[in-house]
Amino acid sequence: MNPTLPEPIRPRWGLDGAATVYDYPPGVRRVATELIARLTASEDLDAIPLVPAKDEPERTWRHRELPRLAKSLHLAGLVSFTSAFPILGPGRRVQLIHELPWRHGAAENSGLGHRLWARHGWRRASAMVVPSERVLADLQDEAPRAANRAHVIPWGLSDGFSPATMPDDADRLARLGLAAGPFVLAAGATRPKKRLDASLAALALLGKDAPNLVVTGSITEQLAVDLRYARTLGLEGKLTFLGRVDEPDLHALTRHATVALVLADSEGFGLPALEALGSGTPVIVPPGTAQAEVAGARGITIASDDPNAIARAVREALNSPPAPTPLVEHAQNFTWAQSAHRLEVLLETLR
Repeated sequence: MNPTLPEPIRPRWGLDGAATVYDYPPGVRRVATELIARLTASEDLDAIPLVPAKDEPERTWRHRELPRLAKSLHLAGLVSFTSAFPILGPGRRVQLIHELPWRHGAAENSGLGHRLWARHGWRRASAMVVPSERVLADLQDEAPRAANRAHVIPWGLSDGFSPATMPDDADRLARLGLAAGPFVLAAGATRPKKRLDASLAALALLGKDAPNLVVTGSITEQLAVDLRYARTLGLEGKLTFLGRVDEPDLHALTRHATVALVLADSEGFGLPALEALGSGTPVIVPPGTAQAEVAGARGITIASDDPNAIARAVREALNSPPAPTPLVEHAQNFTWAQSAHRLEVLLETLR
């Protein structure tokens, strides 16, 4: 009689929820939120979210509390949704590198700390995750040893980004001051790398035919610079700044925009481009970028330093909008379920 062997104990992973609490860019927060929800719900993975208190200093959380939790909870390792992760403590480490902005002339998140994590994280991390081939190529140039441990896992399209008009869309747009007329959307474009200046320069070329430009995002020093530029171009009446908007408002804005402008030369993935396509909205992206990689042939590829070409593309979208179905079908190839599954497979190899 063969003895019954005990079921093997699955390793338990800790999921660092710092990006859902601290002041990270909206895209980083979305990645952490979407993946943590799916990984913790998976029947094939034993994973628990580890979330700091809002008043807990981030460095204390990362370098003291997380290692303590890894030891007390007997974790196999920790998954970080940022490039920074706990060096000390037991278990393996998985590092997520969103982008290397300094390689594309962007100053944001290009400080020494970010560079050191990208260049030397491989010394402690068992694996790196990057969201696009563009970031992998940057990492290969920057830190070949890190790139050797990197795995490309594209992000997904979140619920709510669809072309289906919701019953309250009209009320939402009216409340935002967008009840009538076409508008161009520049989501999150108050950050310097988002190239709001290029959007303004293009719309100025359209003269009286220019649609309203709707900008979302936090109040930044760059916003003040761009608002002065808008006044210089005579676009004060064409620019609507909404600040941070909630998810339902962003969904409505994205599906009702004539065209979305995603003009950063440095992006790790380009969620706004994918979300525009998923909403049936054409999107303009610079060539050779991660968002151009994501949009593929469904994106309108134009250099961010060519306002004349951007203006022509906006005019064409106004006069002859493309059929939304091919855009939506392309975007629906990117799912968070698929992203989470690929990360699960990676964690399985690290047992």
